[in-house]
Amino acid sequence: AAVLSLVREIEGGKIRGSSAGDLLRTVMEIVTLLRSHINRENDILYPQIRRTLSASETDAIRHSMPRLDY
Repeated sequence: AAVLSLVREIEGGKIRGSSAGDLLRTVMEIVTLLRSHINRENDILYPQIRRTLSASETDAIRHSMPRLDY
């Protein structure tokens, strides 16, 4: 919501001296949160799944998810 608000202000010509800095800080906060989230998945969630589920259960989950190609 904060990023969208800042972008709308800038697009609407309501540029303040701090607009670019505010946008950059907000985006960097999002990046930090996402990195933290991904690290928790990799360090905690996925190892727990591997310890808990059988190979066939893991394969069933993997095959039920759509493939993401980036």
